[in-house]
Amino acid sequence: MEAYPPEYFTTPLPLLVVAGLGNAESHTALPPYPLLENATLISCDEPLVNSKVGEDLLQYFLKSSADSGWKGTIKRGGRPPNSSAFRVAAVGRNFALPPRKANPPFSESGATSPLEVMSPKTPTSAGFPKRPLHSPISPLTPDSPLYPDGVFSHIWLRKHLYLQPCAFVSFHEFAVVPAAQEEAVDRALAASINEMKRAFLADPRKIKFAVVLIAQKTLLEAPSIENRFAMIRRLTSLDTKNSLFFLPAKASSVELQQLAKSVELSLTPTAIEFYRELSKHARRKRSRSSAPVATVPPSSMSQTLSNTGWTVRYEMKLALFAEFRAEMDAAIRHYETAYEALLEVFETTNNWSPRWNDIRLLADVMAARTIRCYIYFENGTLAARRWETHRRRMADILDRKGAGTSTYGWAAWEARWAVIMATIVHGSKIFTPDPKANDIPHFYAPIDKSIKVDERVSAIEHLHHAGFYWMMAVSFSKLHKRRVDRLPESDSPVDLYLVKAPEEEQQVDLLSATIRYLNAGAATFVEKGQSRLRSRVLFELAQLEMSRENWQVALDSLKIGLRSWRADRWTPEILKEALNLARGCALKISDAASALTTSLELHSKVLPEGTQVPELSSCLTDIEGGVQGETTLAIRAPDILPVISAEYAFLATEVSVGELAISQLVLKSQAQSGSPHLTLHEVKVEYKGMLKPLVIRHETVEGASDFQDMKSKLKEITPSDGKKAYVEGVADLALNPGQIKVFELSSPLREHGDARVISITLTLRGEGYDIDLIIDIDDYNPLLLKTKKAYVWKYTNSVLTKVPLKTYRPMYLKILPRPPRLMVKILRLDDPVYIGEPIRIALGVVNEEDEEVDARMKIRILGYPDEIPLITWDRTETSDAIEDDPETPYQLGRIAPSEEIRRSFTIPSAILEAEVSLEVISLYVLTSDPETQISKTVKLPPFHVRRPFRTKFDFSPSVHLKKWPNMFRLSVEEADRESHEDVPKGLTQKWVFKCQISLMEAGALVLDGFVCDVANVQGGIVCQISRADEVNEQGYELKPDSIVDIIYILEITKHALEDRRSSDIDLDLKVKWQRPGGEIVVTPLAVPRLLIPGSEPRVLAEASPYTPDTNTINLTYTLENPTMHVLTFNVSMDPSDTFHFEGPKQPGVQLMPLTRLVMEYRIYPRIKHDWIRATLRVVDKYYNKNLRIAATDGVKAADKGGLLVWVP
Repeated sequence: MEAYPPEYFTTPLPLLVVAGLGNAESHTALPPYPLLENATLISCDEPLVNSKVGEDLLQYFLKSSADSGWKGTIKRGGRPPNSSAFRVAAVGRNFALPPRKANPPFSESGATSPLEVMSPKTPTSAGFPKRPLHSPISPLTPDSPLYPDGVFSHIWLRKHLYLQPCAFVSFHEFAVVPAAQEEAVDRALAASINEMKRAFLADPRKIKFAVVLIAQKTLLEAPSIENRFAMIRRLTSLDTKNSLFFLPAKASSVELQQLAKSVELSLTPTAIEFYRELSKHARRKRSRSSAPVATVPPSSMSQTLSNTGWTVRYEMKLALFAEFRAEMDAAIRHYETAYEALLEVFETTNNWSPRWNDIRLLADVMAARTIRCYIYFENGTLAARRWETHRRRMADILDRKGAGTSTYGWAAWEARWAVIMATIVHGSKIFTPDPKANDIPHFYAPIDKSIKVDERVSAIEHLHHAGFYWMMAVSFSKLHKRRVDRLPESDSPVDLYLVKAPEEEQQVDLLSATIRYLNAGAATFVEKGQSRLRSRVLFELAQLEMSRENWQVALDSLKIGLRSWRADRWTPEILKEALNLARGCALKISDAASALTTSLELHSKVLPEGTQVPELSSCLTDIEGGVQGETTLAIRAPDILPVISAEYAFLATEVSVGELAISQLVLKSQAQSGSPHLTLHEVKVEYKGMLKPLVIRHETVEGASDFQDMKSKLKEITPSDGKKAYVEGVADLALNPGQIKVFELSSPLREHGDARVISITLTLRGEGYDIDLIIDIDDYNPLLLKTKKAYVWKYTNSVLTKVPLKTYRPMYLKILPRPPRLMVKILRLDDPVYIGEPIRIALGVVNEEDEEVDARMKIRILGYPDEIPLITWDRTETSDAIEDDPETPYQLGRIAPSEEIRRSFTIPSAILEAEVSLEVISLYVLTSDPETQISKTVKLPPFHVRRPFRTKFDFSPSVHLKKWPNMFRLSVEEADRESHEDVPKGLTQKWVFKCQISLMEAGALVLDGFVCDVANVQGGIVCQISRADEVNEQGYELKPDSIVDIIYILEITKHALEDRRSSDIDLDLKVKWQRPGGEIVVTPLAVPRLLIPGSEPRVLAEASPYTPDTNTINLTYTLENPTMHVLTFNVSMDPSDTFHFEGPKQPGVQLMPLTRLVMEYRIYPRIKHDWIRATLRVVDKYYNKNLRIAATDGVKAADKGGLLVWVP
């Protein structure tokens, strides 16, 4: 793109001129333009604002200036339409607007007065018209480079990019003067501003003029600033919204930045309108019916610009003005129209005309800018089509009218055109990841949505990333070089479009361009992760650099490429060629390390057969100039082609301390047949964990076997310099091509833990070099499970065979602690154990070691339902009973070989059901090795803590025989009780608590008694409890199928007669029992809380035993009114088919406060051996509510109401 004028590939942005800020060194250098000496000069006599505030403000404006490069698509950083993006130019107090008209032409006699240049329609006194003046760069102006038939020039674009602003902002400071001089100074400032304002108003281009006033003092320091600002605004008639701005003194950096932003925002609408007016002006010119008249008519030998040429010129202007407004869709339409019209101009222009190349250049620019506009909207397919269409059309035109496409000029243009496309695509960022975009193509853009589904899109019409076009540029650049080299023997026509003449072109360094394109393509392939294409590019780059004898650059490129070629296992021929080239470069620049590495890789059998393999011993002698000293290398095996591989495997994955860990080291030669043999100086195996490093040194052995047993040949070496100890051995380490050698090793184990092989280092040592080939042993990878098998080698009948191992992790070794030989046996462990019963456990400890041990023991209790309790070790012959924490080791003492001792301990009883398990941890040391402690953990079978009894409780009311107090008459006894405060004064109720007990488990238990106490009462009551059953539980044997009923009577008295609250009672019921022949155990029974309802009316029913003689049952109902109200009830007995009754049938009963009434019924049953249902209905007359009847002695409640009485 350097061959084109830079203006053609600069992004059109509105030009904002900032005048009066900073020193002259900070101002923008303006490019040249014709007749600037005759331009309209905008000047001012005010001094520059070169204070720190002015410098900082200028820097903020310059930083806000948009980049002239292309920012990308509309979704990826591109400039949106009507945005506040300006190109900012900083100038001093003088600025020249580019002239609109050229100077008048000179006549033959000398000069012509400007008054004589008139409109063509205005007759003069002589009767003939005069020619008008035009722009200095118009095809109608004689001094213009386009005169007479040029279409367009980059100078026009230069004018609008850098010289003709859409807005002009002038900066001034309030002068610090005495108060008496402020008005005069401000009027002078206003006069200078008005002078500049008049200059802009007189110019027909309608450039926006704005002023920024900067205060040097704050309002507190100079209160008159506000009045001075108002006066200047009044004298200049500038609008404070978008023409007059004010910056207070001592403004911060944030305020300065905000001012710059606000000025640009306020000028944006005016800037857009400025370029819209220019578009209207160009459109009016384009619509004229005839071409304008030139200032001086061209000679008869030349022709003027055709109407089609004028159409191209105005469409080009309209497209550029649309780009200034960031209206890319309008720009595309005008570019397309201009391009099609320009092709018509091609048809009327001869290839020998100087305008031929100008038109070609303009066609390239139009096509490139059209492509850029298409990519702005991410229409990749249309952009690629426009690029390819321009190639085809240019080729067609040159084949028909030009020098054809077989010239070196055409090849240079093809390369240049590919570079333009690559630059546009790269700058568009369409292939750059954006967090906000989810439609990012990777290698080529998707087909545009505007393309029809059935429309065919060829491969070249897909928009690829920049690397594709860089490689096209490389191809055509090479073609360009080949055609230039054939020039002396070729008589084909020459195309000099943007290239030099043949003699000069042959002197040009064309390889530099090719190398530049290759580097750009490689960088793109790196971004896209296309490592193979990058390697291909680097290979070509290395070949070109070698042709220029840039050996170091070529070697660096080959090194990068070889990394990918080795990993991907490229074609062996390519690998061979790359290695030979790299070796040649290394020998040229005396890079001994690279020469040794490539020479070693040339041994690999990956390369094709017949590869010339150099001797490592003579490798360094081929280096130009020789090598001083010894070359030391450390190479990781994956970084080169396989030459020697090494494997390591433990034959057993778990070995105990004190035993030997058997392992195998396998060395395999990966060298191709016919290559020299390799002799290793030494092999070093590094471990992680509890094993010492292993070193095997080379020692030549005649007739050495491929299988070498070294278990008895290894010895431990402890260096005298304090370094880490290692194990050493010697063996024959010479490897012929394809040979496999197996070394069987052994390692004594002294500490338990984990060990793993981490690396194997193979050392090749010779005259002048020392190479360490490091082979990392892969760590365990779950993804490789069952995909990478391990083998062990067997040597049978002088033949090596592989036997698979049962592990997939042969590099790991688990070193187990020395196996404990102190056995623990269970002598007693009851299951189940009942709640409240102590847990007794007896253990036997047997010493199976070959010598005496000093042992201890600790207990770990798991699953205990409460905090871990203290345990009690029983008394022995040598020690008393000990109560201690179970985790505290208990001393067992010395135990002789094969001796058995017994120890027992007791765990306190549990209070809840649980499943408890015990772990017995034995700790002991051998008397011969007191420093090494051995431990063994035995987990005992779990036992269950359960409830011994199944219980069922019943709590029901009963009739108390004690009389209730008379509220109308108080007896002497009652009066005496009322005088004592601590005596309960409420009513007394009788309640019956029944407990039914049976066994939960099989097996009999012996009862020893029951204890029931009142644990707690709430609700203002006093409770007395007494036993009511006649069970003699002393020594009673409770069997699994037997049930024991325990009855207690509770007499409950309220503290106050007026207390109507409900109450509750907690009972503490315990059972004393023992196993047959065992100790007495007390087990608490969980009794639910007993609820006593409040003082409400109730009915209690009881029945007398059946009297056979009279066939009667007496049924008694007691109605109680414990309230302070008179209650009225309707009482009725429902008739039944199963009995007759005698008693009140439907009486109305009225109960006074604190009274009760007894109603008796005599029942005559009509059935035998069955239950009869007696239903008495007691209805509260006021509330119309049925009272529930509570069953007491002789009756029980029915499911659906009423009472059931048994008739025997």
